[in-house]
Amino acid sequence: MQRKWLVLLLVGVFLIASLPGSVMAAQPITVMLNDEQLQFDASPVMENDRVLVPLRTVFEALGAVVDYDATTETIIVTKGQTRIRLQTFATHGYLNEEAIHLDAPAKVFQVRTMVPLRFVSEALGARVEWDAESRTVQINQAGQPELGTGALDDVNGIAWEFIRNDIAHHESSGSVKIIDSKMIRLELVKEFAQLADTPIYVYALEYRLLPDDLSKVVLAGGMQIDEAGRLMETCSMGSPQLVISRKGGETSLIGILWTGTVMEEGGDLETSLKALLEHNYQKLPNK
Repeated sequence: MQRKWLVLLLVGVFLIASLPGSVMAAQPITVMLNDEQLQFDASPVMENDRVLVPLRTVFEALGAVVDYDATTETIIVTKGQTRIRLQTFATHGYLNEEAIHLDAPAKVFQVRTMVPLRFVSEALGARVEWDAESRTVQINQAGQPELGTGALDDVNGIAWEFIRNDIAHHESSGSVKIIDSKMIRLELVKEFAQLADTPIYVYALEYRLLPDDLSKVVLAGGMQIDEAGRLMETCSMGSPQLVISRKGGETSLIGILWTGTVMEEGGDLETSLKALLEHNYQKLPNK
């Protein structure tokens, strides 16, 4: 009899081991910030293919201040001039009072308020990557210049102003309405200290725009669409690179360098930047 039960037990173990991963307990989600693992008081969860994390840990690590109004179930994340507002179970969040569609809303799991990691992190200027095999989220703030929090917020604001101008361009015909916008990447490409009387920073900018009706969009000038049906920032001139100056506590946009133009000029970023500075000579500080 004991041998019979042993055989049944072994068969049961074999069957459980043979179950697909979706049936067995899911591997925990790991969140890394600049290659350091973050520790949570509640485990991150996956909702609609989006990772939700406990309210404070990540965003305070990113230098943001997090407030929660339990009465209205509203989450407010602030960093410098950037302000994010989320409400539990709402399908839209707000970035500086601009409505942004959420693939996964903030929710309450086991008495913990969980928020969409990618949306908030990228809104704060971080880059987020997901490794499905290891179930690991990598948040990267590397490559940012030593400008201080206020200056970095100014750069983020300049980038969003560029995006808003592009939205206005698309909507100028009156037939297209942009219902969602998402910044994918805002990353320092290079710093130039000797080209002017103030340091010059070149930032790569990537973003996506979601029109209400893609069929109404005239795809001209090399415009592209990503796999989710969103308009990409690329055009016949390539992708935009923001040329930023910083002096006397003021951050300002000098101009735009397009990657396609840089490549046409031999791929030398410094040469293209010098040409831009000469063209905008009157705009340079103290010139």
